[in-house]
Amino acid sequence: MFVALHSALVFEVAEEPKPGQVRVLLDFSGNTELLHLAESVTAAELWIAKEGYRNARLEIVGDEEGERAGGADLAA
Repeated sequence: MFVALHSALVFEVAEEPKPGQVRVLLDFSGNTELLHLAESVTAAELWIAKEGYRNARLEIVGDEEGERAGGADLAA
């Protein structure tokens, strides 16, 4: 059963991620959720292993404009 929730929560960006940091993202139901922001790919992979998010994907900060190695997100 799917229940839509509506909230009046307001979010504010406290600090922009630095180029080279790695976003750990999870895609579901057409949405993307930021799970964690790591200092490196290795740190992101360790975090995923510890937390158990098998379907998470990695995105290197600063690579949003097609600068990714091989042109694709890193798979976790």
